[in-house]
Amino acid sequence: LMGTSVSESASQYYFSQLNTKSGLSNNCVLSVIQDRNGFIWNGTKDGLNRYDGTTCKIFRREFGDGNALGNSFITCLLEDSEGNIWVGTDVGVYVYSPVSEKFSPLLLRDDSGRPVDKFVTHMEEDSRGGIWILVNTYGMFHYDPATRSASHVALGDGYPRVIKSFTIDRSGTIWFAFHRGGLYCTKDGFA
Repeated sequence: LMGTSVSESASQYYFSQLNTKSGLSNNCVLSVIQDRNGFIWNGTKDGLNRYDGTTCKIFRREFGDGNALGNSFITCLLEDSEGNIWVGTDVGVYVYSPVSEKFSPLLLRDDSGRPVDKFVTHMEEDSRGGIWILVNTYGMFHYDPATRSASHVALGDGYPRVIKSFTIDRSGTIWFAFHRGGLYCTKDGFA
């Protein structure tokens, strides 16, 4: 890793760089999380990287391997309360089990039953272990751990069409930011 120092108002900040020369699969990093074991997970345009402080283990799509990551363009990451790593890609969601060291695809379907294979923009876990998944142009999906399935969340008529972002606050309220539609929140039927 390469070190650099930056001076800001008499404080010194030291940066180390992780890039393709030091083992990262791609220099375009779109998402970063730290898991409960201390690993830093980096989602890039060409692979998922698990950094242990010294080296990167790279996960990519492997044709013909049903236990591998299904796509290499990683858009967002989430560690759930069970320690699984949820991997959003440009064609859906895959869940990594650190126990089995395998990936499983999460099947998302639209209201007419067709598979959804679009850019996943954000994921969060609620207080009941449910995973909320935002998919570009398709809206919100909710994974229910009790049924082990995901369903499309219908927000109803009168709401703006495109959700840009969301978060779940400490009280369980879900806040939705809509493209050209402002900010909405709800607790009804959720977390």
